[in-house]
This record gives sequence, structure tokens and C-alpha cells, in this order.
Amino acid sequence: MENPGSYDEGLMTDWSLWVLDHGLPDMPAAVAVGESVPVARWAGPRLGAVLHLQWSRSDDHDNDYLATQIEVFRRTADGSWEVANVSGGSDWPPPDWPLRRRKVSRTTRTSAASSVSERAARAAACSMAP
Repeated sequence: MENPGSYDEGLMTDWSLWVLDHGLPDMPAAVAVGESVPVARWAGPRLGAVLHLQWSRSDDHDNDYLATQIEVFRRTADGSWEVANVSGGSDWPPPDWPLRRRKVSRTTRTSAASSVSERAARAAACSMAP
């Protein structure tokens, strides 16, 4: 699968699938209205999840705010990903907070199971387990 290129909201699932196999893209300086930017991922042997940042908009745009959306996936027998039909979201800190990724070592990365995105992905995955 090729990198979707645009962060258009309509490409959110395409980005999620790409991110699960290739890792996160470079972080943009800001998230524009109508965009969905993948900001965190968790890819396990059977389940995976991608956390996106996007605008939640009101009809009159007086109450627009940045929000998260999490998509959950499961691996198929051939190792590809399929949508697990589970998603969720919440609000995000104020929009003037900069988007940036911390530099982490391999040790930090493997011990970061307490991160919000990993906990959310695991909770969603547990709720759909047979």
C-alpha cells in the first residue's frame, strides 16, 4: 500500500492501514480543519490501533475543537489488517499546543505500555475478544 499523501479526513482508514505496516509519518506543524492526522499507533501480533487527531465541528463552527479518533484493526490469516469495527475518541488539549513526538530509546518504547493510546487500543481489543 502506498502512503495516502493527503491528511484528508476521508483517508483516515487508509492512513491507519499504512501506519500499522510502516510506522508514523512526519508530524505536520498543525492539523487543519478537514484533516485527520495519525499521531500514535500500536501494532500487536493479532490486534492494532491508530490514534488520529482531527477537528470536531459544530454546524455554526462556534464550538469546534480538536479531538482524537481511534480505529482498531485485527490481523487476518494472511497477515494483512482488517477494520475491527471498533472506534472511539475524546477531546484533545488546546489547539495552540504544538504537535511533536518525543525521541525515545528502544528501551523506553518497549516499556511504554502505560501510554494512553496503548491502553485505549488494548481496552478496545479486549472488549471485542471472543
